[in-house]
Amino acid sequence: MNCDKPNVASLLWAAPPDGRRSGVTAYVIERQEEGSEEWVRCLTAETSAAVEILGDSVPAEARYRFRVCSVNNYGRSELAEFPGTVHL
Repeated sequence: MNCDKPNVASLLWAAPPDGRRSGVTAYVIERQEEGSEEWVRCLTAETSAAVEILGDSVPAEARYRFRVCSVNNYGRSELAEFPGTVHL
């Protein structure tokens, strides 16, 4: 996670090493407001392994955590959480 730009969280992850064989169809990104236990889907990326989450896309100014999983015809992968939080 990169927070160099104001009010933007840049998220980058590595695709699974066997991504072509596993048939990844999308990546699901979820967010969690600091202090909350609820995770909310905020974005689905079909091919990219990098996204930018804009502060305008979150419901309230707060600190957020993010996680990602891959999806294919057989289900979802385990969730990978990005380290740290970002203020949006």
